Amino acid sequence: MKSPTLPSLTLRGPFIVFFVGLILLLTFGLQNAQAENWEPISSDKLVKLPTKIIEKRLEQDFNDSPIAARKRDIAKQIDGKVHVVGELKDAIAMADEEAAKDLKFNFIRAKSEHLDLLQTFQQLRQQELKAKQSTYQEVLAKLRHKAQMPVSLTKAELIDAQNKANARMEKVLSRVDSVVSNSGYSEQSKYATEYNFNLKKLEQLKQAFSKRQGTLSPTINGVEVTSEEYVRQLLMNISTEQSLLDQEALMLSYMAQLVALDSQDLEYELSYGKDGKPTSNTVNKTSTSADLYL
Repeated sequence: MKSPTLPSLTLRGPFIVFFVGLILLLTFGLQNAQAENWEPISSDKLVKLPTKIIEKRLEQDFNDSPIAARKRDIAKQIDGKVHVVGELKDAIAMADEEAAKDLKFNFIRAKSEHLDLLQTFQQLRQQELKAKQSTYQEVLAKLRHKAQMPVSLTKAELIDAQNKANARMEKVLSRVDSVVSNSGYSEQSKYATEYNFNLKKLEQLKQAFSKRQGTLSPTINGVEVTSEEYVRQLLMNISTEQSLLDQEALMLSYMAQLVALDSQDLEYELSYGKDGKPTSNTVNKTSTSADLYL
């Protein structure tokens, strides 16, 4: 006579498969995460730009890359998963004991998927920061090299020509001032009037140039700095963001451990119930079924 067997729980088989998969995921990480590449704009092009624009140009280049598109997609999925986890948590609080078991299983699975997305998002951020850091380091090296290079002959000739032109302008202005201030003139001549008009326009152009040049000059907290100092500050900002990512990685580690503990608790509850006793139906025990044969 075939001995009676205990009925299996409907959640038990799939739960064990899910639990093992979760442990493997938390142990080995996201080995099959989709790899995204970003080849930043070359440092040779960046170093030719006004220093203050370098960061914006690199950020624009990143935003047009596949890795940025992947980040935006993952961010949307994270928002959606947070909503699902919240709904399941509220549903568990209102469900009866039997219904809560199914909900808890889905709740743990949703949290695991949420962690998966967070880890992928962080990997993409780390990849982004690493590429930016490498690019800024190359730019800084080129700026230092450029500052140490001797002035070329062509540039020296240009500077000399500018100095000579300025000297000639000073002589012209001196002669014009002498003519205008000559007491023999009762009224300003046509030449003197045009000179004063041009002088005002030159002053306006100088002010506009100084203002425009000021907007392009690199500043840190409102203080104008050199190009090298500005790029070094960008590298410091990258290091700060990397430190924050390290903290987030530690948080993710604790969150993953909590999900694993939740899985163990649910496995225990499915096997032995909340009070620690087996959850199998007592009617199917041999001793209690003997009365059926009397």
